[in-house]
Amino acid sequence: MRFDFSAFQKKSKSKSNKVKTNIYTTIKKNIYCVAGINLDGTYYAVDIQTNEKYTISSRSYSIKTNIYYSQELIEGKRLHITELKKKDTSKRPTLYLPFAPGVGLLGNLVKNNVIENNIMFDLIKTFDMPKDNDIACREFFNFKDNYEEIRQNIINKYANSSI
Repeated sequence: MRFDFSAFQKKSKSKSNKVKTNIYTTIKKNIYCVAGINLDGTYYAVDIQTNEKYTISSRSYSIKTNIYYSQELIEGKRLHITELKKKDTSKRPTLYLPFAPGVGLLGNLVKNNVIENNIMFDLIKTFDMPKDNDIACREFFNFKDNYEEIRQNIINKYANSSI
């Protein structure tokens, strides 16, 4: 008869029927872009070097940061940078985002493995662009000049939430 004096090991309950898939594949790392907004209220990233536009990935909207940008113009001036706690942003999630038109973005270019031929920009962090940067100025003034139309389209898109 044999005795086993080794330490008792608890068997883990593995979720073998749960399959993990990687939605994104990184194509290029550490790309510098500027945030922009379409008239329909959807955001994009403009590559500083190539001037190409990429859709911003959905997970970029919820990155952890201490700085959130108001999506409204404050007295017609540059967007107001607001430091908020996460609980404050959940009250009006479409009003405060980790980026805004004209803000610098650092992130990766990724391919969506679920949607065919869909390359996106995946945000890592934001930064202030120099005031004389052509792309940042163009994207901010596009937002400022079309603010009422963009805002109304966002309101229509999120009719159930208060903006």
